[in-house]
Amino acid sequence: MTEEEINLIIGKRKSLNASVAMEFSYWPDLGVVAGTQLDSGCWTPTNEAWFKQRLIDLHSGKAYAIHQNEWGEILKRNPWGSERSRRILQHTRKAAEKFLAK
Repeated sequence: MTEEEINLIIGKRKSLNASVAMEFSYWPDLGVVAGTQLDSGCWTPTNEAWFKQRLIDLHSGKAYAIHQNEWGEILKRNPWGSERSRRILQHTRKAAEKFLAK
């Protein structure tokens, strides 16, 4: 997919505020998701639960387009998983990369 196509899917748009371009989106950019609980390499029940809740919140007006920097902070807070789970995932990835490099 091209960057333009991905931006369309996540609803990314630019907004001018005091002549400064700011990027907002309804869904996080893939670069922001990397290293978070949602970045497991496949679609998991955690991803599904998060997606469904975000969709419900968008439809009900509780959620809105978020600045790209805010997405990073939101996903780092990790309300749907634990810090321990995140560390296990990181170690598992490193071990897999090391194994596959052989």
